[in-house]
Amino acid sequence: MDFSFYRNGEGLWYLCDRLSFPHCFGTASGGIDTGASATMKQVHGDVIAFAEESDNGRVFEGCDALITSDPNAVIAAKTADCVPLLMEAADAGICAAIHAGWRGTVKGIAAKVFRELIKLGAEPCGIKTAIGAAARFESYEVQDDFRAEVAKALGEEICRRFVREDEKGTLRADVPGINIYLLKEAGAAEIFDCGLDTIADLRFRSFRREGKAVSMYNAISPAAQPAMLVIN
Repeated sequence: MDFSFYRNGEGLWYLCDRLSFPHCFGTASGGIDTGASATMKQVHGDVIAFAEESDNGRVFEGCDALITSDPNAVIAAKTADCVPLLMEAADAGICAAIHAGWRGTVKGIAAKVFRELIKLGAEPCGIKTAIGAAARFESYEVQDDFRAEVAKALGEEICRRFVREDEKGTLRADVPGINIYLLKEAGAAEIFDCGLDTIADLRFRSFRREGKAVSMYNAISPAAQPAMLVIN
């Protein structure tokens, strides 16, 4: 696995060993002073915002991805079953934090951010994406209206690949898989998925399992070592 796991007083948090920027995925605040990171009031869409140091502590309204090239900025996405993605283009000094709910996923939010980093000067081959714990196919039960929405957005062939019945006839969805597919279609090659399931794995917070609003912080910064990011 390309991920390393740690514990501190707040709980479990983990890193993708393939990313060079300071970052973490976490079950609590993940070692981050959440008051010192830019976060979002997420709306399950595909809107991207841009952050800088002066935005640390700000909650961006109505977006699901943050991008920064400011070495003094820390950006974070909150998830609890939705797909967290952290993206970096180290040579260009740019990174992104993405909340990919299923609606944002089928709108192509991850691929949209990937293309935005290229517009900002990143080489496609230099962009790395880490995917944290999320609801996985084995646990994520959906209904026919979900399948219809995915088919409408992405086409029947892709829908059948990622939204299908399991061996017991239960309709399930592979939302991380859709993100990976769309990223590869956009030209991404460096994608690292932890493969962990928030619903089945009790180490993680899960809206579906717990039945209440919970969240994990998934944060990144292009800094060498920002003070608000604690990495042991």
